[in-house]
Amino acid sequence: MKPFFAPHSRYTMINEIQLKNCKNLDVLAYSNEAGPTIISTKDRRQFFVTCHLECERMRLDLKFKRDLSKNLKIKPPLNYYQNNNINNLPILSWRMASQLFLSNWINYYVYQESPYIIENIGKSI
Repeated sequence: MKPFFAPHSRYTMINEIQLKNCKNLDVLAYSNEAGPTIISTKDRRQFFVTCHLECERMRLDLKFKRDLSKNLKIKPPLNYYQNNNINNLPILSWRMASQLFLSNWINYYVYQESPYIIENIGKSI
């Protein structure tokens, strides 16, 4: 697997022993800091993404600072602030991974699996 950046806002607890024993699931991406990050069923009909590839730059910042204002004891989102300094602007290091994930998902699991006859596209049937 090639490394990619993906912010994580909370601690997702996945029992990795149970996950490994579930023969219908594949771990597609794994983080040493956060554990299984992208998981799919063997038939690739369901995907489980534990990171926040979908987030815009400031989304986790707003949630994180909201929770800090409530005096919750939380850590900054992983791979989000430069040098993990919450006073810095989020670095948006995950944009390429986000776009590639969506593009690949659409290409391989929607477009490639769509039952159509290419010659009929644009024709009245």
